Amino acid sequence: MGDEVADEGDWYAALVAGEHVGDWLDTVRNAKIPPGRRTRAASQLAEKVAADPTYADEARESDAADVCDAAARDVSKGDTHDERFVNMREAFEACAAACRAALEDGGARERSFSFEGGHDVVVREIALGAGVGAKVWRAAIMLSEELAANPGWCEGNRCLEIGAGVGLCGLLASRLGASSVALTDFEHPLLDSLVVAVDRNREVLESTNNATATSTTTTVRRLDWIEESERGESKTDAVAENVKNVKKPNGDEERLGPTSRGWIEMEDEATFDFIFGSDLLYEDVHARTLPGVVKRRMSSPDGRCRVVGAVRNRSMLDALVSNMRQEGLLVVETHLRDNDTNAADWYEDGYCALEVTHGVE
Repeated sequence: MGDEVADEGDWYAALVAGEHVGDWLDTVRNAKIPPGRRTRAASQLAEKVAADPTYADEARESDAADVCDAAARDVSKGDTHDERFVNMREAFEACAAACRAALEDGGARERSFSFEGGHDVVVREIALGAGVGAKVWRAAIMLSEELAANPGWCEGNRCLEIGAGVGLCGLLASRLGASSVALTDFEHPLLDSLVVAVDRNREVLESTNNATATSTTTTVRRLDWIEESERGESKTDAVAENVKNVKKPNGDEERLGPTSRGWIEMEDEATFDFIFGSDLLYEDVHARTLPGVVKRRMSSPDGRCRVVGAVRNRSMLDALVSNMRQEGLLVVETHLRDNDTNAADWYEDGYCALEVTHGVE
């Protein structure tokens, strides 16, 4: 298993690339902008897509090839005798070709991980523009190593991975004898990719005649923490006020995933014996909404939840723990490791684990 993991630098690079690609495409689309600027925007985009995989990923996510094709067709309807317009159309066509070449690459990268006990997992990484969970992060490997070292945590239990991303931990849980595993996220590209990963791992297991391939039911489900917290009925007044102040993200995304995609919405009444997740805390909204998700989905009275992650913001982590306790949950924090001075990632307080159960301290 390689040591390559995503870090904040990769995420920031994806954000910058996404902004640049968006600006170039806005320029390409806008017929009111002078031809020279539109030509230059298309040429810069084509150059970056060809040279930098991060820009190629963002162009793919933005449907850049289709945008450039449409712009080229619009130019062909206009004045094609003016050299400026001819150059612009050619730049659009060249950019579309460069973006289409990136599209044919698919953007997905399959990676294999091996854990204690001979358990192999295949994950499918996609562009970070699809969501922060599109790559494998160090905390996911740490949690997976814990699961492999303690197979009894999963064996025979209904398991739920929250914020699954590429699903490394949940896919491993299916190897460890869980009775069922639900991989959840809310970004549609991540959910679509998880469906492919589940099928791929099933194929690998079946090819080795591994009985786990048929004994564990692994599904992909959409679970939005904001919506989940709003549906919860057990929140205290303080936590309810926190959730009420959370703004939903803008957008016209489909609420329900079509069955043809292979993933479903999380059922209202579904609960789980063991909930786990890695690197779940990036924004204040996560500290406000995650407690309600855990409270609602953790089976009572013996369910448990384990969260492993980098401590990026100590006060945010403290807020998460406080909100969980206001939900009547028992939380025990354990420091797992300090920052690795030789690694690219650095965090405020290294890595920690939260062990969450029902009860009041």
